Amino acid sequence: MNKRIISALLVVAMCIGSIAPVAVAQETPFVINGYVFYANSEPVSDLSVTITNQDTNEIFTAGTYENYYRMQNDSEHVRAGDRIRINATDGTIFNNTVVHTLTAEDIEAGGLFMQNLTLMSYMPDLVIAEISDEWVDEENAKKYKYIINYTIKNIGDATSSESITSIKIDGTEVTTDTVPELASGENCTKTVGPFSCLCDQTVNIAVCADRDNAVEEINETNNCLEREKVFGPCMPDLKITNHSVEWVDRLNKTFNVTYTVKNIGNGSASTSTTNISVVNYYDPVPELTPGENYTSTVGPFLLTGNKATITICADCYDAVTESDEDNNCCSDVIGIPQLTISIYSMDWVDEQNKVYNITYEVHNSGGAASTNLTKVYVYIDGNLSMETDHPKTFQTMSTYVLLEPFTMTGTSDTISVCVEWEDGKNCVEEVFGSDNQMPDLVIENQSVLWVDRLNKTFNVTYTVKNTGNGSANSSTTNISVVNYDDPVPALSSGESYTTTVGPFDATFDESNYYYVAINICANYYNTVTESDETNNCASDGIGIPYLNISIESVDWVELNKTYNISYKVLNSGGAASTNVTRAYVYIDGNTNASATEKVGIMPKPPIDTPTSVTGLFGPFTMTGTSDTISVCVEWEDGKNCVEDVFGYTATSGFDTGTGTYPGISGTHNGTLIPAEDIEVNRLYTYACTGTGGHTEYVRIWDANGNVDGQGNWSGYPGDYHNVTISPAITLLQGHTYNYTIETGSYPQIVHAKSKSVTGGNITCTEFTDVNGKRYTNWIPAIRLFYDGG
Repeated sequence: MNKRIISALLVVAMCIGSIAPVAVAQETPFVINGYVFYANSEPVSDLSVTITNQDTNEIFTAGTYENYYRMQNDSEHVRAGDRIRINATDGTIFNNTVVHTLTAEDIEAGGLFMQNLTLMSYMPDLVIAEISDEWVDEENAKKYKYIINYTIKNIGDATSSESITSIKIDGTEVTTDTVPELASGENCTKTVGPFSCLCDQTVNIAVCADRDNAVEEINETNNCLEREKVFGPCMPDLKITNHSVEWVDRLNKTFNVTYTVKNIGNGSASTSTTNISVVNYYDPVPELTPGENYTSTVGPFLLTGNKATITICADCYDAVTESDEDNNCCSDVIGIPQLTISIYSMDWVDEQNKVYNITYEVHNSGGAASTNLTKVYVYIDGNLSMETDHPKTFQTMSTYVLLEPFTMTGTSDTISVCVEWEDGKNCVEEVFGSDNQMPDLVIENQSVLWVDRLNKTFNVTYTVKNTGNGSANSSTTNISVVNYDDPVPALSSGESYTTTVGPFDATFDESNYYYVAINICANYYNTVTESDETNNCASDGIGIPYLNISIESVDWVELNKTYNISYKVLNSGGAASTNVTRAYVYIDGNTNASATEKVGIMPKPPIDTPTSVTGLFGPFTMTGTSDTISVCVEWEDGKNCVEDVFGYTATSGFDTGTGTYPGISGTHNGTLIPAEDIEVNRLYTYACTGTGGHTEYVRIWDANGNVDGQGNWSGYPGDYHNVTISPAITLLQGHTYNYTIETGSYPQIVHAKSKSVTGGNITCTEFTDVNGKRYTNWIPAIRLFYDGG
């Protein structure tokens, strides 16, 4: 017979069994039920459950189906304070017993629901979970030298003592291995070997836990695991094992290559050819037996350029069929250094006495490190001033070295630095001069200030100072944007000149982010020759705030149609807002503001990145079914507004519709959002056909504590598909509500993470079924409504 039909008949039979006592006016039915599992979470078969009231010595036998048990009694046989002993067994070594003292709450609730039990054997069980093997190393791999890794695991529910593992190859025990204590569920991985094997051979590897049966286990027949290992045919394998590239004549850049090719395989290799790349040289190699090698030196060859990578490949024509065709080649490098030098910096030590240092950089772009024969020379105005040896070598990177000190006799020195190494010489030259007699004009203490903020006029104040050591003749300072030229008198060393110019008109709009950048440049026309021509300019600017307001959200506060308005004010202008800024809200076009509040100061934003503050208006009470809301921000330079409509409509229910198979009882948690306002005092559960699927407990609430309705199942028989929610609750359109629904028997399920349904949207956060499995896409098939009867 179909299992689903049997399940349905069993549920109906249990329902009938529970209905009969109710017909003779039993006042308080009492049910004990649950599921029984093994320690590994597998369901128990051949289940037997006995329930004993230890205070009355009454024994009850529970009905079972697969791993589910159920016993129904009444208040004549159980009372608060009674000790209820529940024993479950599968008829073997697996059993468990729990004792529960009944409370008044248990009696009132009508039973001990979902008293799930776990059967224990209190014995270990050792199994070999995995076997693997690997070569000891590449050389031994060709002789088939390998180790064996195995993982032993205790799948029982008690700790195993120390044991011995047996390792057999082709039925013969080759070694044993000691395994420590293992707690329930614990495993360890061990390695044994190495072991040898011939090519062209297949071996059987068997690993058996608890070799001496020292551990008493749940199952004594599952200790062993076997696998086969196939060893390939006997084949040669040619490899370059030693190699070198050495100079014959370094001055003329000629070199030899020496290499050794070895047959590391287990078969003989016929004659072959080794190739030397770059020079494209082919060297014949004789036959090689397993383990035999051949060494050869070839050359001399000529190096072209500063560096060459030499690749040496055995069996370059693939004349020998090998066990590994990917290990024939290796590389070496030969090269000479190629040094260049540059002056990194020249810095005053004592400018007044014209004493300075030189820092230079050496870079090696060649193919080898330089030797300690490298020298550096410094020439001042064509005369050798310093010669230094470098005991360190230059690798292929830049190196900074400091030379000190030199004394300038005039106003400048022509400096030449040279690097000389065993293969060549390079030089670089620069001029370094004294600026003691030159002026240097810089802008200090600049500011841009309003003259008339309302009419957008401003002044610019600045100071130009001669920070050089020589006098500056008259010059011109330029004010950008307004393109104003301001004459500056002659300035001696250290002297400064301050002036205010203006007023100027400012133009502000969205294209310049309501900000004007002012660049103030001394010696604009370069009429003064300065020691530093790059430090003449300084910047400042002036701007105004520009504010926008938005309605971020409109949210219900209570059930009597009161709500709050969240808003945000953004400053996308070129200056900070002031403390005169205010926000207003108007409802349904009223000319008088329904509320007003001061807006906090917003700093000057970065370009194209507004700063903002947020605020809250409310609460407001809606008189009809909607309000037209207008919010405005007003500051010293302007005003902006935005409008929205907020309201609601009433409806009669929230319905997911029927669900689909599979369906199972458990605990649902999630959220629902009504599309319209809903009055609710009842929850209906869609049940699987032929079952008593129902809701045993429901709670619907919001995060603010304004709504919290709960209900409990009243049991079989009668209207067991419906649960009354108390107090009656109103779910508002667009608001998010949490739900917890605990179901029994076989309710229908909507298999989705989230779904738009009649009356709104519902989302599953988590569903945990009676077996402890968790899902995030099981929604209860329910209908929420108001029953005025």
